[in-house]
Amino acid sequence: MGTWVNDREVQSSVVNLFDAHASRLNFPGVHVVYTVPPYLKVLSPNIGTFYGTGAVQVFPAI
Repeated sequence: MGTWVNDREVQSSVVNLFDAHASRLNFPGVHVVYTVPPYLKVLSPNIGTFYGTGAVQVFPAI
């Protein structure tokens, strides 16, 4: 569980999940949409290269 006490550890864990373990998040024959915190694109700028679109898409909330 993330709180202000361990926020850096939580951020690091999210980056690690989507960066280092990208191959484990790919399911052949299945389309998946992952929602990630906006900081992921900043902390790992090349993260999109691991996924089909080649980029992390940002959908602003209206």
